[in-house]
Amino acid sequence: MVDRTLIKAAQLFGFHPNEAVPLSGGFRNSVYEYGTEDHRFILRITDAARRNKKEIDSELKWIECLHNNGLSVSRPVKSLNDRFIEQTEESFLVSFMKADGAPVNVSSPEQWNPDFFREWGRYTGKMHAISRNGETFIKNLNRQAWNRNHPDILNIERNIPSREIQQKYRSLLTNIWDFKLDNSTYGFIHNDFHQGNFFVHDGKITAFDFDDCAFSWFANDIAVSFYHAFWQGMSVRPDHVEFGTEFIEHFLEGYSKEMQLTKDIIKQIPVFLKMRELFLYALFLQNWDLEHLEDWQAYTLTNLKESIEKELPYSNVDFAKL
Repeated sequence: MVDRTLIKAAQLFGFHPNEAVPLSGGFRNSVYEYGTEDHRFILRITDAARRNKKEIDSELKWIECLHNNGLSVSRPVKSLNDRFIEQTEESFLVSFMKADGAPVNVSSPEQWNPDFFREWGRYTGKMHAISRNGETFIKNLNRQAWNRNHPDILNIERNIPSREIQQKYRSLLTNIWDFKLDNSTYGFIHNDFHQGNFFVHDGKITAFDFDDCAFSWFANDIAVSFYHAFWQGMSVRPDHVEFGTEFIEHFLEGYSKEMQLTKDIIKQIPVFLKMRELFLYALFLQNWDLEHLEDWQAYTLTNLKESIEKELPYSNVDFAKL
């Protein structure tokens, strides 16, 4: 049976619901692919309890801003009603052009190599430079921002069963609040910029899934990229012990071509790596079937818990020496 929201979306964006192919939307959205052989689109269905229309409108404006400043992004397309955002009683519907290319092949040295790491860094740096240089536009975006009165911006503390880990999380938030809020280190970011959220074509990146975009520190984007590159890269080649250092050096080399890389940004990266661990730990606890974990899921949860409790560094990279 076809979901009634999908049927409505098909009417609004002009496709047959049976043609829609369900994709992984992470843990928060329902995502489908549809279209013709030559023109493919991505439909995103977002629960109205998660996002309001102003937040989604700001996300789409940010995507267009990046496009207008020369970055390749998956742009939104209008419905048959000439609207970028459609709404049902329970959901918001947005459609995007499917990005050119495909996911980067971590197992392929022709794709997963220093040139690509530099390009990943360059793209990130340009995104941050656009944020820094567009303060008047950026400040009017209606998205989440770190707030001393609501420090748990990730809304994860309630999903952490361990009081010890809750305290680690609060301590980390306190640490973050010592960071400066000037535009050399803080601005508008993608907030989930790992290799699952872009495609690569001829060595060039097209980014998508800006659903989590928010005001935060630039080091947060860098940390997320490093976290997932290191995780997947070391899974493919566990003997490549210098991978972390090689990746971040090439990444930051590319980043520096577009955005000034300050010592403060580098110092903040390990803090946001630990924040990523906490975020993923809480996310997995909330969304995985804890009674029927696969082996890799059980290992991941155990590993994250131990790393958080013992405050272990995520990798062997000495960021103080970069």
